[in-house]
Amino acid sequence: MKYFFITTFVISMLIVNHALACEIELCSKFLILDSANAKSGSVSDDIIKNSNCEKQDQKRVVQFLTQSQGIFQSNILGKYFNNIIFRPKQIEIRKISYEISEEHSSTQHFAFVEKVHFHKASLCVEDSDILTSCESCSSTGKKNITLSIRGDKLNYTIPIEAVIKTKVRAYITERSFAPGELLSPSYLREIEILTDAPAQTQINIEKIKFYSTTHLLNKGDIVKTTDIMPMTIVKPGKYSRVILKSGNLSLQSEGHALHGATLGETVQVKLKNKTISAVATDFDEVMVEL
Repeated sequence: MKYFFITTFVISMLIVNHALACEIELCSKFLILDSANAKSGSVSDDIIKNSNCEKQDQKRVVQFLTQSQGIFQSNILGKYFNNIIFRPKQIEIRKISYEISEEHSSTQHFAFVEKVHFHKASLCVEDSDILTSCESCSSTGKKNITLSIRGDKLNYTIPIEAVIKTKVRAYITERSFAPGELLSPSYLREIEILTDAPAQTQINIEKIKFYSTTHLLNKGDIVKTTDIMPMTIVKPGKYSRVILKSGNLSLQSEGHALHGATLGETVQVKLKNKTISAVATDFDEVMVEL
């Protein structure tokens, strides 16, 4: 008898809780145009189609959804929002930055939307086609993109300003370097960054010891090509090792450079009886391919 009373009580509470629950009907597929604006939790952007819930509860739901992406079952929302019943059973959330990357960029590129010239932060796109047009989105940099949404109830052409970035290898300083100081690879750490100017971080770490800083680099700075300059590794009038190389054979001699040279530059070197052209390969070292 006691067991029956407890079971009946639990069922009664579930019925009461269900009666107290409010309902939210969501758009089954919506496109987030502007995540920054969407964080305000506006319920006027077609994400919520109908609801008898409090405006504050609706706002919290919109804030949660606009930070999500993908296809999922609506009952999952019940874990985060008590006493709210959601319809339909499945919803799809799409983001304009993902649409741009998928359609125009290779897998290593990422789109960052800067400005959407539209009065809404999101759109319900049920039974609609989504198309983005961009002439140069396969490369990084600032882009002007046209978003077209076509359906029975929708007909929008929306201009978008975006930045396409790519993931690249870069190097970060683990101590400060004074202006003109030689860089040491032991104090540079490899990281990955997203950038719209990948050429700026293309540093050859194996040859970095032949470069000095153009200005002060603080600890934690990312080293860019504009931060470094090649050092003069062969100095005029100073004796240098001369490596004479022919196939697998090499001989070493000595001479002095007639002018300075940085790594890889050609320099005129005077030996005992003649002057030859050589390439600067190390500090006080040149090589001649015979």
